[in-house]
Amino acid sequence: MTNEISIVSSNKFMGLADGNLLNWCPTLNLITVTMNKMSVWVYRLNGERIYSVNNKSPITAITFMKNGLYFCLAGIDGKIKIFDSNNGKLIKILQSDFNQVKLINWNFHIYKSYGKFDNLFKVDVLDFLPLISLNEEIPTSDINEINNNSNDVNFLIIVDSKRLCITFNNLLVVDDISTNLKGIEFKHHLDNNDLFNQYFLVETEDHKDQLLQWSIQVKHKKYLVDIIVKICKIINILSYLESQLQFCQTKVKPFIQLYDRYLSNLSDCIEGEDLTVYLFDLLLTNLIPENTKDYWLNEFGERGYKRLNKLGTVMYDSLRNVMFVQIIACLERLCILLNDLHSLSKWLKDSDPQESFGLNPLMINDLLIITKNFLKKVYKLIWEINKEQELFNNFIEWIKTEIIEKISNDEPVGIPIVKETDIISYLNGSLFNSKIWDYINLDLSNNDILTKQENPQLLPTLLEQLTKEFRIKLLQPISTFFRSNLKFDLINLPINLSTNSKLHYINENFSIITSFSKSSPTSLSLLKFSYEDPTQAISSQLEFQNEIINYQVYKDQVITLIKDENQSYQIVKSNLTTLSSKIIPFPQLSNPQNITLNAEYGCVLDSNRQNYIVFKY
Repeated sequence: MTNEISIVSSNKFMGLADGNLLNWCPTLNLITVTMNKMSVWVYRLNGERIYSVNNKSPITAITFMKNGLYFCLAGIDGKIKIFDSNNGKLIKILQSDFNQVKLINWNFHIYKSYGKFDNLFKVDVLDFLPLISLNEEIPTSDINEINNNSNDVNFLIIVDSKRLCITFNNLLVVDDISTNLKGIEFKHHLDNNDLFNQYFLVETEDHKDQLLQWSIQVKHKKYLVDIIVKICKIINILSYLESQLQFCQTKVKPFIQLYDRYLSNLSDCIEGEDLTVYLFDLLLTNLIPENTKDYWLNEFGERGYKRLNKLGTVMYDSLRNVMFVQIIACLERLCILLNDLHSLSKWLKDSDPQESFGLNPLMINDLLIITKNFLKKVYKLIWEINKEQELFNNFIEWIKTEIIEKISNDEPVGIPIVKETDIISYLNGSLFNSKIWDYINLDLSNNDILTKQENPQLLPTLLEQLTKEFRIKLLQPISTFFRSNLKFDLINLPINLSTNSKLHYINENFSIITSFSKSSPTSLSLLKFSYEDPTQAISSQLEFQNEIINYQVYKDQVITLIKDENQSYQIVKSNLTTLSSKIIPFPQLSNPQNITLNAEYGCVLDSNRQNYIVFKY
């Protein structure tokens, strides 16, 4: 960082900027500002607006993931929504509804070596599996997450008026966490990259700011992180499996509807005669009744043959592709993850039963059995639809050559080119009771001919059972563990904090609390504390010649906006390590108020909430 600043742009926000929230994306040089209280507009450095997000509810908080990939909005409607930072696309809405969100913040847990032989025998089998293939018709974001074998953990902390909630990797939600402390209000959260040791600034009942520490006292920290990662991956896989089964329904339904319409029209032509008997007579006698010739030649005809043949081919090929490339690949990953958790839970139970994180190897083994049965069922489906497609192709070819072409040519066709035994097998089985119906959930209540009874072995039913058992046997135990082992303690600091204190990350060892009061408007109080022992905090002061309007901290740098006796504004850049400061000339704004920083740039917003300046410092 230099001792000078350079102006990158001086612009005016177009629209009714309220200026309530002004932020930088941590990794992308994008400025975000709230507009009309309900929207976020995103700008480049040069003032170009690249997209906007309408939250459809007044926004109360915004936070970015540290890698800048996503940002999160909280609204007074109680919804927490996650968006892609690159394009503003809505990624997810958290299932829980919140009441008066007080604080949201995203943090990463950075792995630390907790033991000498942590990774000695670590082999991640998922790294050796082929990636799941992408398909233009299938959502790719979920596939990309499943193909991602990263063991990183990010966690989104949400505090509302009643509870504290942690969401790991946007998937695993630990809700309804109680601090067991009465009369405190959460104000700031520290991003210190350590799940097991987190800090908050809170306001107590006597209207004083204090430091609050949460801690998770466990010996096997590495294993707890591994468990969280694996459970998140399982949640993602289960969600993806559900979307793929729904995709299969969209491929089956058009074919079944068209097929039913053609068969229903044929049934009307034969005037109450049993449709199966009619088709068998047609096959065995090779004689086409006069009252159905018009149907075969005109109502069905070459066009009907092509449509049905095309839809059938698409359906069978799509099912086979999704089952093998998507669903089987996901279930194999699921088996690996459950096996890992089962082995780890057995080891913990045998070596240290007091710290098993609530996992039960017998319960995990039950999940593994259900998953393996699911996998067998999918392989059986692939086998059966291969045979059914072959029979369908013979049947549709028989209709074309032995019925449609015979009527149109008005002469004997000769020796049939399809096997009668295959046609008989199709008429006796798959035509009116497709094997697909035993696996894929379809609503055939509006069909006239192709209807079925509910089958308890449907794949969606098996998935629902697996998901339910997963919630009971894995999610609930790990959530219960967090609720019971997360401890909150107020830290006795050597000095009292003012009510406008802020909490800032400096490095992996230290953080700092800053505050200033109207009674001493030219002084910025600093309280530096270590994570190992926050009670041994060191206080210091940054003194300025003029009144502090606002300030921001980025690591060990403080950028302070001050107003001198001539009512003009300046920027002072200070170093928290050396406590040295330098006044930097700054272009005049009428009444600058808000300031925000990232690693390279700062943004100052005027009180009119329109004019702003971007500078590099």
